[in-house]
Amino acid sequence: MSSLLDIRALESRAFRAWPALETRTMQGWVQRLSGGYTKRANSINALDPHGALTGDLRMALEAPYRQRDLPPVWRLTPLAPAGADALLAEAGYRRIDESLVQRATLDGRFAPDPEVRIAPAPAEDWLAGFAALSPVAPLHREAMARLLRSIAAPVGFAQVEENGHFGQSCSYGHGIATYALAECYALTQDGRLRAPLELALAEILRHQRREADPRLAGGWGYYFADGHVWNGDEWPRTSVTAWQVMALESARLSGLTVPDQAFEGAREFLLNTWDPRARAFRYDHDPARLNSGYPILPASTPAALFALSLLGVDAASAELAQARRFVLTRQPDGYRYTGDDDFVEHARGNLYFWYYATLAIFRVGGSAWESWNGALKETLLPAQDEDGSWRPIDTYAEYAGDEDEERTYTTAMCVLSLEIYYRYFTPLLRVK
Repeated sequence: MSSLLDIRALESRAFRAWPALETRTMQGWVQRLSGGYTKRANSINALDPHGALTGDLRMALEAPYRQRDLPPVWRLTPLAPAGADALLAEAGYRRIDESLVQRATLDGRFAPDPEVRIAPAPAEDWLAGFAALSPVAPLHREAMARLLRSIAAPVGFAQVEENGHFGQSCSYGHGIATYALAECYALTQDGRLRAPLELALAEILRHQRREADPRLAGGWGYYFADGHVWNGDEWPRTSVTAWQVMALESARLSGLTVPDQAFEGAREFLLNTWDPRARAFRYDHDPARLNSGYPILPASTPAALFALSLLGVDAASAELAQARRFVLTRQPDGYRYTGDDDFVEHARGNLYFWYYATLAIFRVGGSAWESWNGALKETLLPAQDEDGSWRPIDTYAEYAGDEDEERTYTTAMCVLSLEIYYRYFTPLLRVK
């Protein structure tokens, strides 16, 4: 059995390893206070087994906790004086946790793992991950960070990178999955969703471009879990950026903290994609794209229009009149595919364009929405098959592997467009 000297030495080391933000001593007891973050850092601890605990001393030790609306927590080790346990029981306390202390000799058996990065101080991403995975309530995160940064003993903060990326998807899939998870969290406030959502958001923020070049700054291009670059193409894209904005804004509306700089950068990037000659938003600024036969892809304009409406730009403003005209002059006029030129230049049979246009024009409202919604219903409702699905007709369905036997992508896009005007409450469809 450990001697009292050993126990006192271990307690001293434990206090240094998990320090309180405020420490006081009183008649052989230590009061540790840290704003309510963790029981150990907000507890009353014995130092002298030869002392005594009286009713008056108990109330004096409890006083600073009660003044802060914190429940007094007592840690009783072999250093506690005789009778302390019984006196606390008489006062209405109950035992809630046992502490198990283990120790081992440090020797060469503890070889460093090359995948583990150890830093002498906690970085912001380490603190965010620690808070998300513990989890630590937002109320206590400032105290958590202060406590961790105040550890005086030699300390290392170990980190294994887990990027929060959803599966093997690219930035489109990750942004869409994060958007769906953020909406679900906003609607349910299910605490189990918070940690994976915060990791997914960190992955999005990590890939936002931060160069000074206005063609790049603030946008998102293709990114993958393993970090590879798709076909060597690193140009940020309007449509990719729109999905990331939708995810970030849904997360912010759900109550999570998202840096303002991320939204400011995205807004500037999207505004910089406007092409005054084409009177539309560009897909990207890649010279190869701009010099190709299809320099403008139609869905980029409603995607930018919708995303900008989430970023403080009025979708019905004069500033965006030409963008609205681009969309409204390409209303659905039949469920059919009439060739690549029509698909790109006039958005005919372009379900991806219809989806983003529906979101954008819903935010515009008024006669524009009535006109668009009427054309959409007249096109999609007669095209629905008896089993509830829609047959694939466009190029993007082919990219998605959506064949006639599958129909998942095509049906999903049609349903997402049609449900807008009677959709269940969702944060992004609240027009401020």
